Amino acid sequence: MTSLLPVLVITGPRGAADALDLPPLGAPLAYATTDTVTEQDWSAAPMVVVDDRHITQLLGRRLPSRGGRVVALYSDRDDAGVFRRAAVLGATEAAHVSDDMLKLHALTLVWTQQVQWEHVFGADA
Repeated sequence: MTSLLPVLVITGPRGAADALDLPPLGAPLAYATTDTVTEQDWSAAPMVVVDDRHITQLLGRRLPSRGGRVVALYSDRDDAGVFRRAAVLGATEAAHVSDDMLKLHALTLVWTQQVQWEHVFGADA
């Protein structure tokens, strides 16, 4: 099998106070900001993790629908709007940045392997 495609993580600029720095998730991670992510990056990634603090900016980019495999990662438990923003983005999952790392790790393993198998055997296999 070929090597895993990187999971796209959209967050603040590296080193900025609002930048996520995720632990290893079972697949390589490629970081981008809302300004640097391309349609190709967005469409080609087997999975996209979007920092909730940047969803509104990302929506302004009008990227094409991914049809799933998008996770909104949030840190503010008191912000009820996170799930609404995630839905508008097309996220199929939402995860808390510190409490749901096991969930995020599991999603990464499952979704990246699923995409890899789809490339080998076709999406209908």
